[in-house]
Amino acid sequence: MPEAAMSTDDAQRESVDIDRLRTGDPDEFGRWVRHVGPALRGFLRASGVADVDDILQDVWLRLVRSLSRFDGDEDGLRRLTFTIAYRSRADALRALGRRREVAFDPAELPHPTLSPEDIDDGTVTALLRRLPEQQALVIGLRVFGGFAATEVSDMLGIPDATVRSLAHRGLKAMARLLEQQSPSSLEAPS
Repeated sequence: MPEAAMSTDDAQRESVDIDRLRTGDPDEFGRWVRHVGPALRGFLRASGVADVDDILQDVWLRLVRSLSRFDGDEDGLRRLTFTIAYRSRADALRALGRRREVAFDPAELPHPTLSPEDIDDGTVTALLRRLPEQQALVIGLRVFGGFAATEVSDMLGIPDATVRSLAHRGLKAMARLLEQQSPSSLEAPS
């Protein structure tokens, strides 16, 4: 990625005042939603969530309830937000009485400040929906969330080596799918 694009993204990024956020400042919360919302939306969409907006509402409500107990920096808040999204997603799928299998490909991890639209034109999402759930989740958190393997390990409660293995297997499976199929045949079954 060109240096100019990275510095532009960094310059547009709004810093969040964690103390004001903890006290319930709506402007600060809006700033956080604008900052992390697009990446959350991409993660949820790619991980097989049918109604992303419903899950996002649940994420924001749970986040507001947990902010008074949060003690950390902006990176910690990002991890907390994605952990809540992961759990809200699992709760929603459990409520539907099914689990959708999906996967991600961490071999070609983009810069974490890219928007989901920069990362995925729909092809990645379609490929992820064809992978086993754990592989898709790991790749989704790495690609859309921009998290390191150790952070994904903490969020999902699985060993680092398992995260790396799931990512490796998922990426290999995605590469095989890309080689075998034309772009129009990548759409996941409804």
